[in-house]
Amino acid sequence: MPASIKWLVKHLKESYWKLFDKLQPLPWNDTFFLKLSDVYTKLEVAEVGNRGEKVKRQGFSKQSEHRTVSEREIFGSSESAPTPKRIIIEGAPAVGKSTFCRKLAYDWADGNFGRYKLAFFLEVRHVQNKSIVETIFDQLLPDDSKISKEKLEEFLSANEDSILLIFDGLDEIDNTLKEDAKSVPNRIIQKKLLSNCTVVITSRPHEVDGQLIYCDSHFKINGFTAEDREKYILKYFNDNVESVEKLTKCLNDCYIFLDDDEEIILSNPLNVLYVCVFWEDHQNDECFPTKMTDLYEKILEFILTRYCTINKIDIDPENGIDLAKGKVPGEIKTAVDTLAEIAYNTMKEEL
Repeated sequence: MPASIKWLVKHLKESYWKLFDKLQPLPWNDTFFLKLSDVYTKLEVAEVGNRGEKVKRQGFSKQSEHRTVSEREIFGSSESAPTPKRIIIEGAPAVGKSTFCRKLAYDWADGNFGRYKLAFFLEVRHVQNKSIVETIFDQLLPDDSKISKEKLEEFLSANEDSILLIFDGLDEIDNTLKEDAKSVPNRIIQKKLLSNCTVVITSRPHEVDGQLIYCDSHFKINGFTAEDREKYILKYFNDNVESVEKLTKCLNDCYIFLDDDEEIILSNPLNVLYVCVFWEDHQNDECFPTKMTDLYEKILEFILTRYCTINKIDIDPENGIDLAKGKVPGEIKTAVDTLAEIAYNTMKEEL
């Protein structure tokens, strides 16, 4: 292996170890971190087409039976088995798609995917209509890189079978690139470029329907299991079993979490995080939010209150911030109104 490629391997591994070992789930709390392994969510098989076959979406109903797989299995049942070249993984917002991608990159750095000499974690929202080499340099390499673009392009062309590309968030692609059949992301997904590379693509549901015909494997992020959720909550409260037991009882008693959508609501890591955040400051409240709208409203009030406190913005000492009653400090009212308008317009578009 050329010295420049050895440097690149070392640089990528060190970057993934440093960036992805821990996650900071709460932007306002720089002392609370979670190990990547603590928030990793399992995959559930949706439908797998034979190599080269058109894959049709059948949907993911709660009644459907899908087996759970490890991240290693998405690349094939064994090291000697043929590797699917285009792998699509979909999931609802905040269910763990980016976490899964980070874990792939981290596990590669740990030597778990020996068939790949190089693995590139790329965020699609930052992808422009540049060559894949230029995109790699933009997102992953320093200005004083010890490998040239020409050397990297030469190595990729000669070693396609041993290259892993991880495209995180295809649904966030720029609309111009999305609609351009000749854009680099589309050409890669459609196997017109780097056809023998293994490409893992994550996206929200239905945003990849037009690309399913090109994929060899199709998976769904299933979110937290009950066991995952319990471990996550325990970690959040620093192994305080008493707090966890109280919260668990509250959730069991609260009818919002006892309807048919219970698993959908609590399988989402972000929702579980919000529940923990709210519970932390409201353990003695008589009424836990009974609707997801109420929970998100309380979380937003919490974030705004924290922002005002940090920035020394006066808040009503008796009632605090109350979004339902329009009680918001004048200094942040414009920002809150803008956020509400964006949310309303987005909801109208999706109806």
